[in-house]
Amino acid sequence: MMSLGHKDILEGFWQLALLKKDITDQYPFLYAFIYSTHTYRSDFPNLELTEPLMQRHLAVYEELYSQCDTTLFREDIDHKKAIDVIAWTVDSLVDDADSKAISSGGWEGEDYDRFLGSLKGYLDVFRTCFYKKAGEAGNDKKNAG
Repeated sequence: MMSLGHKDILEGFWQLALLKKDITDQYPFLYAFIYSTHTYRSDFPNLELTEPLMQRHLAVYEELYSQCDTTLFREDIDHKKAIDVIAWTVDSLVDDADSKAISSGGWEGEDYDRFLGSLKGYLDVFRTCFYKKAGEAGNDKKNAG
């Protein structure tokens, strides 16, 4: 298991996106295959790769969530709900971008840069809405991105 090493969940999602970019740049056809088995797993019920890939995907997210430092969040909001909103938004952005990229023949550099810009915009909104202001107890970090 790789160690994400981020207690800031927003920074963790950002680092995962950068890692995914590196992997897609190096192995574009492999990534397309993995995406297809994940997306169309019901079409391949006996495909031996489907379950291990899903387990790996879930393990990475589980590690990200388990390391999350909730002291970064404002105290007047429900931390679990905020994390759920963040995760749902990131998952939706990723699924939409992956679907568009795969249907158009794969990720191009500009496509991924556009995705990263969009993701950064959402992460900045979440940081503003959900996190304590800089200098407050538990949040002396700089913004992700």
